[in-house]
Amino acid sequence: MSKPEEIQYEFNKPIAIMLEQAGVVKEYADQDINDLKAFDEELDEDYITRFDDSLTRAKAIPMDEVVTDMQAGKAAVVLATRKLCEDHVADIKYFVNKAFPKDTAIKNEFGYNDYEDVRTKPALFVPFLRQLSVTVNKYGQKLRDKGMPAPLLTVATALATRLETDARDHELSIKGRTLTTQDRRIAYNEVWNMMKQLCLAGKRVYKNNYAKYRRYILYEGTQTPPPIIEEYESLPAATTATADVEFTNESILLFKNPGVTELLICRHNIENQPNGEVGFILTANAEVIKELLEVPGTGPFINVTNLSNTDSGLFLVQLAE
Repeated sequence: MSKPEEIQYEFNKPIAIMLEQAGVVKEYADQDINDLKAFDEELDEDYITRFDDSLTRAKAIPMDEVVTDMQAGKAAVVLATRKLCEDHVADIKYFVNKAFPKDTAIKNEFGYNDYEDVRTKPALFVPFLRQLSVTVNKYGQKLRDKGMPAPLLTVATALATRLETDARDHELSIKGRTLTTQDRRIAYNEVWNMMKQLCLAGKRVYKNNYAKYRRYILYEGTQTPPPIIEEYESLPAATTATADVEFTNESILLFKNPGVTELLICRHNIENQPNGEVGFILTANAEVIKELLEVPGTGPFINVTNLSNTDSGLFLVQLAE
């Protein structure tokens, strides 16, 4: 039979950052619900409510650090109880040595020959203590004759029960941590996938509105969206300039035209050269977001041509994400 596959996180960023971002996206989605719903009818008020509920459930599950601290606390309890048990055995040995100083066989009845092998293992130490209680009572009168207080006759059984309980609680916490970790990953993955769907839709809805588009960008790790740079490049009438932007085949680019002229934008193999009629037109006072492969032409440069023969223009090209 194959081993069940372990559930893993589906995102690559710190949990706290993912949850914080999910909360922010939820607020944005509340504001943009009409636009989102108009684009995808499944992304309605009920979806946002379920998304908020999933976020609440995820936050209610203890973080790994908290569970680890709880587990460490239970381990400390086991160690403290084991120390009490060891002290009790030492007390019993004191009186056994007084009553039977040279009788190795009787000493072994008290577990002298087994003690070092069992004292660090609760599963073995518990039955050792219970047997010790039986032996103490067997030789109780002789031990009492050597000054052993009567309460020591019954301590071993009580300590055995206490150690057994504490060790069981610790073991359950270890196994429970695995289950909690699985539950946490399921819950956080649900949040991530619901948020990711909202963000995929949001980027389509606001493909021509970068200020809102950037609300729905999901980055790996602790990265954040690039700033909106309002430093536009001027473009004299009927001239071409190369945008100062580095890109890859996977890049998504923001194109802005805050001027009064139309711009023709294309990829080219030569800097500052127009490419005939190849390109897309960005009208005055407009912006658009495009994947690199959506930009007509080929080559390592993005060239912008002012289509006006009389008026100067302005443009901005930068990475959208």
